[in-house]
Amino acid sequence: MKQTGKFHITGFPFLLLSTRKTVRDELTMGAELSLLHITDNQYDPHAIAVVWNDLHIGWVDKNYKNKLKLWLALAFGTNIKATVIELSSMRTQHAIMYANYQYEE
Repeated sequence: MKQTGKFHITGFPFLLLSTRKTVRDELTMGAELSLLHITDNQYDPHAIAVVWNDLHIGWVDKNYKNKLKLWLALAFGTNIKATVIELSSMRTQHAIMYANYQYEE
């Protein structure tokens, strides 16, 4: 069964300045993202890192309603395709980024 969803990428203001600059200058709509389940995040036991071009660019919002299901799919090695679908306010510290994903269950 195909699973799909949309999530907000959080944490942009906390990235290194050089990473924020690279993301602002080079990240584009449709860019492919990698999602990594993280088991040792002290703030979120089901953290999912968002990675682009080997740069950690943020997190799947911890309040995303299907996050636990997504985290478990990643934990079991499911290949999840994620892409950038919205970029706004990229010239400010509070950039807004959204991505969608899909995978077969």
